[in-house]
Amino acid sequence: MFSDVADLAWLAGFIDGEGSFHFRRSAGRRIGSKNYYYPAIRICNTDVPTLATVQRIADAAGLGYNVYWRHPKNSNLSSWDMEARGTKRLLPWLTTMIPYLHTKRSQAEDVLRFLTLRSEDHSQRDYSSTEYEILHRISKRGLIKPRQGVPAPATACKHGHPFTDENTYTWHGKRSCRTCRSAANQRVAARRKEERRLLRSST
Repeated sequence: MFSDVADLAWLAGFIDGEGSFHFRRSAGRRIGSKNYYYPAIRICNTDVPTLATVQRIADAAGLGYNVYWRHPKNSNLSSWDMEARGTKRLLPWLTTMIPYLHTKRSQAEDVLRFLTLRSEDHSQRDYSSTEYEILHRISKRGLIKPRQGVPAPATACKHGHPFTDENTYTWHGKRSCRTCRSAANQRVAARRKEERRLLRSST
């Protein structure tokens, strides 16, 4: 097990100065995914040897991450971003670094509290008031929007016929109403009968 306290303390100090804990918003098209917030830790700098040191300590501690480079078109130096996203990757960062953090400890503790609350609620309902407080407290832009959870399934078709076992069938993966289908078939049959009558009368 990794136990270099000096390296962990150094990394925590670097996170206090150059890092942040925040939430990213996922707004996909899949039902229940809109306004879903997932946590992340981000460390930014321009010094390449420092990146090598951060990676060495993170690797030794078993902390997962991704590294991204920014190459500005102006005269500014290129910079690197180290980021760990999502619950599985972030939990080891939190449990490992919180004892050594100072200025960013409250952020890390808030994120850990958020993940704990999420693990206790496996439903697709909206976030709790405590979770929203954490989201607003950590979000610097304050653009937290209510989550759109999975809607309750309809109990009747658009014409008010109940979706009972006897009155429901599946068509192209969607529930459909047998009463509406029967009425539609009757209208089609009546229209064709009238067309045949008019055809006979015209000859």
